[in-house]
Amino acid sequence: MKSRAFSRRVAVLAAVVGLSSTTAFADPITITSFTTADALAQLLVDTSSGITIVPGSATYTGATVAAGSFSGDGGILPFDSGVVLTSGLASLVPGPNNNDGAGFANHTPSNAQLNSLTAPTVMHGDASVLAFSFIPNTSSLSIQFVFGSDEYNEFVGTPFNDVFGFFLNNVNIALVPGTTLPITVNNVNSGTNSQYFTNNPVIQGGTGGIQYDGLVGASVSLFAQGTVIPNAVNTIVLGIEDSGQVRGQPDLLIDSGVLLKAHSFQLDDVPPPTVPEPGTIVLVASGAAFAARRRMRRS
Repeated sequence: MKSRAFSRRVAVLAAVVGLSSTTAFADPITITSFTTADALAQLLVDTSSGITIVPGSATYTGATVAAGSFSGDGGILPFDSGVVLTSGLASLVPGPNNNDGAGFANHTPSNAQLNSLTAPTVMHGDASVLAFSFIPNTSSLSIQFVFGSDEYNEFVGTPFNDVFGFFLNNVNIALVPGTTLPITVNNVNSGTNSQYFTNNPVIQGGTGGIQYDGLVGASVSLFAQGTVIPNAVNTIVLGIEDSGQVRGQPDLLIDSGVLLKAHSFQLDDVPPPTVPEPGTIVLVASGAAFAARRRMRRS
């Protein structure tokens, strides 16, 4: 049985290896380090969308190594540039997926709005949060995203349930389509709402254009949608954090991340998600055989 100390050494080693590894993917994911909150906010907003960011309103809370911008889709994302927010290291996002427990603990605080999306008894930490105010000229907007986590698949159904949220005027709009459920490891996986889940398991030698073992919004494009007040100041808070605890302390070891498509924060009507045919999602359960083994590392 792996100890927590052993798991932490493996995860930190993976972070170092991940920085120097190369991939054979035609369009590999490249991370650009965090610069300013305003730069990230401007990257999200379509300049012709009718949205004006309020000058000086953009803020970022969290470790700067947890956020940044990216280019490339790794052959698995439905878009090829945007903003990335993680609960650990943004530099761990690119593939190949050569570690089933990649992560890094920044030991930064949690976020109260994100905390509210899980059970009140769960501990949280390592929040990465981008916020800004904006003025739209119509009454609805959307943003495209992909959620990924190395908590998949073996920690599904456990308290290790990393969470993200997009709080539009203080209301979370990052939801499982057709429900009021936030998108978390427990709410979307190979057994629950599996039509939105893409498995990306570790295979000997490393594979996959992204490090995360599971993705939401990759094979089926997902959009967070909400209503806004036209010609007035509205707010958006975009964030992700670790959830769970070990021995009375927040568990910060394993990373999750959310990738937001560049210029997809716009005012338009988005069609409902198109669920792929069964043949295209047959792989979602292929990593289940590894689940029992990986659960051991947190005992």
